[in-house]
Amino acid sequence: MLSERPRRLGAGAASFLLLSSLACASARAPQAAKAPAPEAARAAGRLELIEAGAGLPRSGQWRHSFALADLDGDGRLDLAHGPARKGARRPVVFLGDGKGGFRRWDEAKYPAFPYDYGGIAAGDVDGDGRTDLALGVHMLGVAVLLQKEPGVFSLSVEGLPLRGQGTGPAFSSRAVALADADGDGKLDLLALSEGPLSPGAASGAQPVGVALFLGRGGAWQRTAEGPAPDTAFGSGLVSGDLNGDGVPDLLVATSVQGDRRILRLGNREGASSFLPVELTDLPERAFVLAAGFGDFDADGRLDLAVSTLVPGKEGLVSRVDVLLSRPSGFESRPVLSEPGRHPRGAVAAGDLNGDGRTDLALLGGDGKLETWLGDGRGGFAPAARVAPPAERIGCAGYHVAVRDLDGDGLGDVVAAFAGEGSASDPDAPCLSAGALVAWRSSVPGR
Repeated sequence: MLSERPRRLGAGAASFLLLSSLACASARAPQAAKAPAPEAARAAGRLELIEAGAGLPRSGQWRHSFALADLDGDGRLDLAHGPARKGARRPVVFLGDGKGGFRRWDEAKYPAFPYDYGGIAAGDVDGDGRTDLALGVHMLGVAVLLQKEPGVFSLSVEGLPLRGQGTGPAFSSRAVALADADGDGKLDLLALSEGPLSPGAASGAQPVGVALFLGRGGAWQRTAEGPAPDTAFGSGLVSGDLNGDGVPDLLVATSVQGDRRILRLGNREGASSFLPVELTDLPERAFVLAAGFGDFDADGRLDLAVSTLVPGKEGLVSRVDVLLSRPSGFESRPVLSEPGRHPRGAVAAGDLNGDGRTDLALLGGDGKLETWLGDGRGGFAPAARVAPPAERIGCAGYHVAVRDLDGDGLGDVVAAFAGEGSASDPDAPCLSAGALVAWRSSVPGR
């Protein structure tokens, strides 16, 4: 059901809300997990992950997200990341060689700015054919870097709230996205608040929720707040067109316990906004750690994959479920459910084995990577898994993506890790502080 509605609705908005409510209501309660079909189990055993990613750093706290895009215009996927936590205060780009390897783009130039770690998104913001970067900067705000010349970036922050810049409270974020929210053909900036600041912070109380900044020809304009307070904050935000209306929708991973309004449907009725939808199939009292879009049953409609951490009488339970889009609502299918303190903090969808079906890559809080092959009907079977080497034990997985790095038609895996020793967990320090790692997918006999 829709948890919030605008106060004044025209006929078009009312129809939109009615259709959205029908499309996004829960269809049925989660079912018990079924054993994979024999053909799925056989396929699962054939996937192998071969570590690649030469040139990527094997140390450093790489949080919270990276972007895979062609930054230098050579047709190959590159990796862009914000500054590593407690590392050099500047973004970094690793240029892909088209074979699964990378090199740091040392020639790239970035403007002076108080950078810090956080999320990143890539896209052509100004329409000049070059890929630009949007940054969520921890405790500061959001910023955009325009690539006006190859490898030369300039700031675009006019209209963006930054701490200490005299534009009101900063909207600090570690999760950003670029999408055309208002239909003008230009990319807009979306950001999820990383949470309220402490009362003694210089900028006062920090706004929370999802903020939308519309691109206005070199400047940015924040849209008005929605009809009801948005209380979400966290470090996960992805965009996709769930209901096929041509308007981007959002999924948020929220740190607010029990908040199941993680789906935000884009709406261009009157003004650009996102309508929160409560997904009642998700467990009550859960924390939503990660969420992503993917067509898991090959019906042409995007579905959802959601990782949650659920407190219970016997302790914490890590769950991953897919919610299949149906004409009358969602159908929930469990992927995994197990007790433990290390939930899956990152999820990604893509075709790992080249069979045309959408698979899953999951990254755990203990640094383990696991893959699940889809059967094209919403079911999954476990496939290749990778345990962290000694220097990365204790390093949590923060972000994962599935993309074809080497052009062989198989989705490869890229993951970011970070961690450090703490008094609360002294037995499992992250010796390397983290890493960026890539694996090539391989199917023997293919």
